[in-house]
Amino acid sequence: MKLAKVIGTVTLAKQHPTMDGAAFKLAVPLTEADLGRLEDIPLNDLAEKTEISSEEFVLYDSMGVTEGQIIGVGEGREAVNPFYPEYKPVDAYCALILDRIYLR
Repeated sequence: MKLAKVIGTVTLAKQHPTMDGAAFKLAVPLTEADLGRLEDIPLNDLAEKTEISSEEFVLYDSMGVTEGQIIGVGEGREAVNPFYPEYKPVDAYCALILDRIYLR
């Protein structure tokens, strides 16, 4: 799992039938340096100060995240596990929303 910042919403004109009603978000991964310089501050402040320094990716969102929120993302096989045995063609899934990070 990695941490990412939500930077937008993705709208599809056509999608796989198993994805009806699904929401997709655009996110950018946060690096250790992004988190290290912002120790023990509220994440809504982190959302405003974080610069995009990585390649964006699209993820499946069932939690209703909004732009600027910091989230935990499952990728690959871990991303489809919540849907088993139903088939969902996803590579990344929003698994959690973070309120605060403490680095030790």
